[in-house]
Amino acid sequence: MADKLQPRLRFAGFTDAWTQRKLGDVAGIMGGNAWKSGDYSEDGEFLVITIANVNGNQYVDDSFGNRLSTDAPGRYRLHEDDLLISLTGNVGRVSRMTGVPAVLNQRVGKLTPNVDDAFVFARLRSPEFLDAMITAGQGAAQSNISNDDVLGYTFFAPAHCDEQTGIGEFFRLLDALIAANQRKADLLARLKRAYLQRLLPEPGSMTPRLRFSGLDEEWSERSLGDVLQYEQPTNYIVASTDYDDSYRIPVLTAGKSFVLGYTNEDIGVKRASEDSPVIIFDDFTTSSNYVDFPFKVKSSAMKILSLKDDDDDLRFVYHVLRSVDFVPGAHERHWISEFAGFRVLVPSHAEQRAIGKLLRALDALIAANQTKLTQLQTLKRAYLQKMFV
Repeated sequence: MADKLQPRLRFAGFTDAWTQRKLGDVAGIMGGNAWKSGDYSEDGEFLVITIANVNGNQYVDDSFGNRLSTDAPGRYRLHEDDLLISLTGNVGRVSRMTGVPAVLNQRVGKLTPNVDDAFVFARLRSPEFLDAMITAGQGAAQSNISNDDVLGYTFFAPAHCDEQTGIGEFFRLLDALIAANQRKADLLARLKRAYLQRLLPEPGSMTPRLRFSGLDEEWSERSLGDVLQYEQPTNYIVASTDYDDSYRIPVLTAGKSFVLGYTNEDIGVKRASEDSPVIIFDDFTTSSNYVDFPFKVKSSAMKILSLKDDDDDLRFVYHVLRSVDFVPGAHERHWISEFAGFRVLVPSHAEQRAIGKLLRALDALIAANQTKLTQLQTLKRAYLQKMFV
């Protein structure tokens, strides 16, 4: 039994068995206020934090919400790094508060640990805690958990405060590293959007605001169907959806999920590569992805696009395609009926290559940072499994 009361990975010098505790033994909880709509104001000083803001990430999403005009938030005033938990809907999601002036809304709880709060935060963001809260909230039209449900959660904790502090500090540093890489990812995404706004002509203009030295020719108008040719994906449809991450060939969709899984089918593979890339285009939603590696697809509801003229640059053309302002309406195929006929502005081959080279460099930076961020998040999950009972 003693083996079960110790984590697999510990700091040197700590050997005592962990003891079972209730969350209520190490933390208190306070609910928010039911603010009146008459108190809301567009220019209010305080953001009202609701269950929608508590997303289960390291920090709440403070990019939206009502603002409060009252100048007396009282005990409901929130401060940076406060621990918050959603008590309704997607129950059990725990996030820290950011540094924006904010107040607590009803059905959001504020936890106040009396031990190292980073240890408690790491413990409450575990799958075990979330599963326990989801189970406690079952049985109603909308899930709800009470303060007693939260404070009654039992878990194992170190007997020594120093070990709690060490674990908490370790995860605090790991969270800070993850947050720094997330900020870098957001910055790179904004940088790319800013470049695209300046590298492509604005409506009504035949040239962009940002040009490369020596490339000053006016852009010309061409249809997407004159630039891109299409191939039906029928020959590349996967036969079985029994995917496994140990297989080599990715099965792709043109939508946001992109990689659906991996297959071991090595017949009927589209042999895209860095030297021979393609664009996969969802014929119904019109979303698209740039692909420069071998792949298969799940359905025929797409077109595989490639250049008609090898002197054009596909990376550049891909971003021109994505910049087309079109919202699909009816559930119908759109490449032949709509997109192939759209007129777009295209520069000389030399300017296409220059823009494509810059976008490739930015995309490589974004991909490398995303890989590092994913690795850090995976590393944290592994440490959570090994450093807690």
